[in-house]
Amino acid sequence: AEQRHEANQNTPILVAHGLYDEVVPCALGKAAFNAVESLGYPVTWRDYPMQHNVCLEEIQEIGQWLQKRLAA
Repeated sequence: AEQRHEANQNTPILVAHGLYDEVVPCALGKAAFNAVESLGYPVTWRDYPMQHNVCLEEIQEIGQWLQKRLAA
């Protein structure tokens, strides 16, 4: 919160997390999401049935998320 700046207040943020992540528990990812959201940032949460890795569905959704924002 102390590093928050109005210059990036409208920057969209995507938080993606594995539901079965044993390295960074999903609850910590969700807590980070909630903290950023409580500061008023436009943040999106996505979770996937995986551990601490990536899956094809996540990669595809990240691509779509980026394309939507970069095309604007």
